[in-house]
Amino acid sequence: MSKFKKLTFVPFLLGAMLLATACGGNTPAGGGGTAPTAPTPPPANATPAPTTQDQPVMNLTYWVVNSDPIRLPVLSSHVAAFNDSQDRIYVEYVPIPQDDALNRINVALSANAAPDATDLMHGWVAGLVLRDALLNLEPHLATWAGYNEMIPALMDEIRNLDAAGNAHMLPATSNTHTIWVRADWLADQGITNQQSWYWDDFFNAIEAMTDPSQTRFGHSLRGGPGSAATIFEMIFSNSGEQVFVNGNTTINNPQNVAFLERYFALFGTHTPEGDLNAGHMEITANFGTGIAGSMVHNLGSYQNHVDAFEDYDMFEAIPMPYSVLGTRNLSTSVHGYSIFSGTDHPEASFEFLTWMVNAQNNSEWNQTLGQLPSNIRVMDEAWLNNALHISTMMGAVNSPNTTSFGHPQFLPDFASINNNIAAPAIQETLMGLITVQELLDLWADALNESLDDYLTNVVGR
Repeated sequence: MSKFKKLTFVPFLLGAMLLATACGGNTPAGGGGTAPTAPTPPPANATPAPTTQDQPVMNLTYWVVNSDPIRLPVLSSHVAAFNDSQDRIYVEYVPIPQDDALNRINVALSANAAPDATDLMHGWVAGLVLRDALLNLEPHLATWAGYNEMIPALMDEIRNLDAAGNAHMLPATSNTHTIWVRADWLADQGITNQQSWYWDDFFNAIEAMTDPSQTRFGHSLRGGPGSAATIFEMIFSNSGEQVFVNGNTTINNPQNVAFLERYFALFGTHTPEGDLNAGHMEITANFGTGIAGSMVHNLGSYQNHVDAFEDYDMFEAIPMPYSVLGTRNLSTSVHGYSIFSGTDHPEASFEFLTWMVNAQNNSEWNQTLGQLPSNIRVMDEAWLNNALHISTMMGAVNSPNTTSFGHPQFLPDFASINNNIAAPAIQETLMGLITVQELLDLWADALNESLDDYLTNVVGR
């Protein structure tokens, strides 16, 4: 059980460092500020693999999970610059759709055809570690001169994903769930208290912003890929509870059933009916084109909204609302780079990973995404002073009234539970095929079984 005592809430540890540089003084919090300037990338993989007579070139394959139109150009520029700096390593990057990335990784592992390296979502790491699919980075970290540039709290969070306490990922960014709202729509309705919302205020604002005569909905609900992760965050943000209490999950408690019933009741009336199958890109498009007045995602949506609106006064980032206990009950996630254990070039792959998280690349990456850097050297850069959505979130997570709900990212099959059990059941619930109570009972059974298996076969082995 001591393993659970190691689990940390990253924003509290990171926040004190960030707030020193990220707060924008007396400037109002929200989506505004100066837009980050993204690097101009070369054409993807335009540089041919080099050759040398001195030693054979090591060709690495890197799968890009973050391959949307905003992220891919930045990553491709970093890969191209790495290749230009090398005479013995050449990296070929292969974009794969994020919604299907974990499935593709699993198929590749089963076929012994995994790439050398990839970027990974936080919730995927524990399951891959249990399969011995990822390279243990500790021997490389011990001799890496840049290790002290990594924010310690993020390295702790990564090590918490392995019962043995080893790191299998280098952090690129950290993130937290956020509600993005149309600030101008709220102003039209006379709503001005969005930075201090409770969940009742959230629901009331959605209803107020809905205008059927203009085909305008107060919200866009993520019913497709990624739905379970979003719903999970919302449930515990509202309840103020821990995910597990005395060895059992609280996800199917009566107040959580009532909350989710109220949220799902918005579907089709205060949200587009197409939200049944909507993933991140679809709800972002609904928000950015004036179809929906709010969406729940994370800080990574920032650049999408900048591109859509250009006028920073039109949109705003607000923290997840206060819980019924009067606290902000939040979590954080880490996204980073990993090496597959089957690589023939572990040293070269690690050298590539360290390039991706150096101060310059880490700054460009997080500046473009509008997310939280992982390299300490980035903390003093001027762009953080203009990232008002970041200072808003850091103000929330550093509040003494903020708690962590104990996100179970350490469960090796947590991502599988969300994707294969909860997500299909969420769609069935939205279609009226099962009740919210049945959905949450199904989810609870899977989580309880997973925790029991983890304590017995992973921690206890």
